[in-house]
Amino acid sequence: MTDPTYSNTLLARLFDRAKQHTNDRRRAAYVRYINAGLEVLGKERVYLVGSTGENLNLRLPSDRGDADFLLVSGRLEVPVANIEYRLNTPLYLWIRGKGLDMRYCGRLVDDTHLSADMLRTIHPMLFTMIRALCTIVTAPLQFVPGRYLIHTCIGMPSRVGIAFTEFRQVKIEDTDSLRMGPNAEKIRQEEVEAKLKRRQNSVKMKDKDAKLFKRVQKMASFSKTPSTRGEHHGRNVFLATMIDEALRRNSGVIQSEGACNSEMETIFQDVSDEHDNEFIGKVKATYDDIAGKDFVPALRIDGKLSCIEEFCRRVQSAKWPPRNVVNDIDNKCEFFIIARDAPFNPSKEKDFCLSFNLAEIMLNQNLPPTAKRVYILMKAYLKGIFKKTFDSIGRFNPIKSYYMKTSIFWTCEIYANELCWNETSEHSILDAVQIVLRFLLGCIKAKKLRHYFTESNLFDGVADLDLEIAGACIYEIQAGPFEKVQDFFDVEREHKREVLLDHEAARRILSLQRDGGRRECLNRLDDSFIDMARAFNDASCDPSGDSIVKEIVLRVADTLFEEQKQRASAKKADKSGHRISVLGKTSNKCVGQRDLSKPKLKQAPLTKLFNNFVTNDGAVSHGSGEASQRLGDLLAVGSLFPVGRDFINNIGGEKGAKNVLEQVDAQESDSEDRLRNTVERYLTCKDEEEPTVAMELKQMIAAYFLANDDEFM
Repeated sequence: MTDPTYSNTLLARLFDRAKQHTNDRRRAAYVRYINAGLEVLGKERVYLVGSTGENLNLRLPSDRGDADFLLVSGRLEVPVANIEYRLNTPLYLWIRGKGLDMRYCGRLVDDTHLSADMLRTIHPMLFTMIRALCTIVTAPLQFVPGRYLIHTCIGMPSRVGIAFTEFRQVKIEDTDSLRMGPNAEKIRQEEVEAKLKRRQNSVKMKDKDAKLFKRVQKMASFSKTPSTRGEHHGRNVFLATMIDEALRRNSGVIQSEGACNSEMETIFQDVSDEHDNEFIGKVKATYDDIAGKDFVPALRIDGKLSCIEEFCRRVQSAKWPPRNVVNDIDNKCEFFIIARDAPFNPSKEKDFCLSFNLAEIMLNQNLPPTAKRVYILMKAYLKGIFKKTFDSIGRFNPIKSYYMKTSIFWTCEIYANELCWNETSEHSILDAVQIVLRFLLGCIKAKKLRHYFTESNLFDGVADLDLEIAGACIYEIQAGPFEKVQDFFDVEREHKREVLLDHEAARRILSLQRDGGRRECLNRLDDSFIDMARAFNDASCDPSGDSIVKEIVLRVADTLFEEQKQRASAKKADKSGHRISVLGKTSNKCVGQRDLSKPKLKQAPLTKLFNNFVTNDGAVSHGSGEASQRLGDLLAVGSLFPVGRDFINNIGGEKGAKNVLEQVDAQESDSEDRLRNTVERYLTCKDEEEPTVAMELKQMIAAYFLANDDEFM
């Protein structure tokens, strides 16, 4: 019998790997800010879904995590009457075009059904502002942030949208097969820029929007401030620099009209035949670590799905899901359609798939305490014993974490009376794991795992041999569920940090070595500005006559600042509670032990700034008083460093830097309100006042973010 202490240690290590990361919180915040702006424009939305949206991730150390973003079009909705379900697999469907707005339908397949290709990329026919943002976010880049590791980012097509990958220290082993003609890249860029000019000439932005949009672009370039926040800062500074350069070449403000159709012409190739072709050769690349984002275009469904009505009837008397959750799924939840081939007799031209992401997030957020831990365990089995077993016989593992999640939903509903679900002891977790394993094994034997919301069989398309192998893995796990967690850590230790890339992806990475992606990034910025202009033009006019750009900026700023206030307030309350709890304890310290009743002094922002300029990573500490006395030295030394020199010049030289430092040390509780008011004043000031207000705003932004650097996610 296994030592209980050993099992406890394994579980503790595993659950520690599943904790929410800073990147997860940051991505969720970005989605909230983006949606705040999108609400002003119309019905486009972005949702963080999958394991990151559910806060149930499990990562390897070399994997900084994947995030799935659902991108919902605001132009075209699909009535339930237009849905034609595939026979025997109602999770998959075709969409009849009859009665839909043909401006947003494109070419119909057989003059009847919508083409699935319209959702395999972020098409300008369906997306405006979201397309603009994704064009920027998925730009191929290569840069070296403060940690001196080369970061390489590329966006490539996936089967359901765009997959964006960021590598640290990526190296391609075989470059001979990737050689192109000496002028191939130059010709490609010239073709891109010719299309870009045609597209620019097809859109006219309203004068009031164009004026404020240019000011907003300048605001983005204000964000070049010194920081110790590694790769995130490096990417942000690169993009801010590109926006600055785009302004200097007079990009982004479109003021003429031409013959090109900006709704249909796409400039950057997001769909690659090579990506889906398994017979085209791959090249191996190694890396230090990797992170990914999947962007999945989707259409909103208009009306109530019959499968959701059936679901509500089925769980009417069940103890799980909770009644309030069922009501929310029935009355408040949105459902979507994405492009995905059916497992049997696929019709690549017109196959779509239902998406229940938001309903599944609701269910996951309301799982019993033990069920969440069981889900992490099931993921560990997939990445451990399942991977080892399938790899050992040279087969791809078709069993997905989605199958595990579905099994947990079913067992929570069917076996809701089991006491183990609501306790978190090791014994309860063991009982719950065995319930899920028995259920999954029964499904494997029956070769059928029903989708939680529809009659579709998730095992459709899974080979019998693969189901047999999966069953053997489950038998092995049942003999020692906790001991089998060790396989996850064994795989982690043996994990090879390598990936197979198709030739197009590898060529894109190699092309970045020439200029870090600057030329393409500038072109993508110009293309995104066109889509932003289309978004502004589509939006309803503000009754007050103000530019829609102003409303978007202020709505996003309000969301950001309100969250920062809440975060600062919560942090202050935590510190206060900790101080009270420490003071309430009886002192029993040894000689030389620090007195915990005395709070550790927080390094003053001015000292942080000194460290940022001089040491790059804040490793050397100076007293607040000494740093204040050496303010002149700070500015002199800071100007010797490229980041420091650029920053000082950007905020008005020595006088501006001193003003920023004074504001940093004088940050008050109303700093968000004052900054927000200055943003509004900058957007509405007269042209002759703009330089003065712009400099004031630059200094306030720099002071605010420097003072609150440790508050931001």
